[in-house]
Amino acid sequence: MKKLLALISLVSVNAAFASQATYPIECNNGVSITASSTLADVQKCLIKKQKTSGGLYEVKFVDNNDHSYECKFATNSPTEVINSCEN
Repeated sequence: MKKLLALISLVSVNAAFASQATYPIECNNGVSITASSTLADVQKCLIKKQKTSGGLYEVKFVDNNDHSYECKFATNSPTEVINSCEN
């Protein structure tokens, strides 16, 4: 029970620092990211980091205004649609 409470409080703290991204996200090269964009679409933006974490594939990138985003995907397949995006 203590582990569950600790996990819930940790998730709550993380949620306080990130907010859901507002679409569309405009990248420097004319790419417009929406909720239905794929991993291949997001990878056309200026990528800062990509990794698998917690069973999801995470991509950190910046838009044309140098705002940072982190989008999560179920797999690292190029055709995978965005699961969630935060800024």
